[in-house]
Amino acid sequence: MAYVNCGVGVSRVGVEGRIESRRRSPVVAVARKVRRVRNAGDELIGEVGKDGWSLSGNSSRFPVDWNAGMEQAGAAACKAIGKGESRILVELNPPVRHIVMVEKLINPLIQTGKKVKVYFDTIAESAEAASMLPDHLRDRTEFTYLGDREDMGDCDVAVIYQPNNINGNPKKIEDVEWVHYRLEWNEPRPVILVNPKLMSLGSGLDALGNIRRPMFIEDYIHAYYLDPSVFHDENIHGGLLCEYPRKWEMYVFRSNGGFRLVAQHRAKPNAEKVLVQYLWRSDMLKSNSQRMRPDGTPFPVCDSMPTRKHPVVETIGNP
Repeated sequence: MAYVNCGVGVSRVGVEGRIESRRRSPVVAVARKVRRVRNAGDELIGEVGKDGWSLSGNSSRFPVDWNAGMEQAGAAACKAIGKGESRILVELNPPVRHIVMVEKLINPLIQTGKKVKVYFDTIAESAEAASMLPDHLRDRTEFTYLGDREDMGDCDVAVIYQPNNINGNPKKIEDVEWVHYRLEWNEPRPVILVNPKLMSLGSGLDALGNIRRPMFIEDYIHAYYLDPSVFHDENIHGGLLCEYPRKWEMYVFRSNGGFRLVAQHRAKPNAEKVLVQYLWRSDMLKSNSQRMRPDGTPFPVCDSMPTRKHPVVETIGNP
């Protein structure tokens, strides 16, 4: 009996020459992939090993601070609209409640000649934003609040900024749905939904206790998503980024500064995928910190938890 390595699967060649395929589990496939790296240090610091199995080198796409992240969000939303997308979702975790977010988001749209109408969660937020927005943007921007039933007029894009019904206000869902459906049927316009905190009225929580969102949010595509602390433990710190039209990208924060790309996904990774991608790297870092190379030098652990935080991480909630 002989075995033939066929990538992820293993084929067993019987006496009659018949090949029977036996699939390896994902965990085994990952473990074998890691063992084929020239050494563990190559995988950790992003250097390409002899057989090219390292996932990635350094990447500069992860924003250096919150301002850069908000600029990326505006550019990504503008690209999505340019490609014909009409329902766009922008999320930064944790949410950034700041007029700078609105300014960074609508600025690329206004530069392309579009006029924007921004719906805020409350009248007070709308009035505050209108008083703080720079003059060069105010002429092309109209501020209002959820519940305002006036038509779009000559505005080209609607932005719904951080709607919230977690306190149990059923009318807030109706106000968001009015904008969503009216600009789909009566006055077709692109809609950008920013950091929604909306709970479904029928069944607010799922079986795991997570907030269940209204069904109409499924109509939206992610143009931008940023979570600089999607995973962290005593060994490693991970971030998650999605920037239209790229895939979902998972990063590791390097102790010598910046984030390094380690994985990509076509759809948003769930909690299980996040754990799979980071836990084995955390375990490897922990074990390598106690191992030595043949020449007596320690294995590099550049992706270990840093003594200083990345600007995005250390200014969470305070852009």
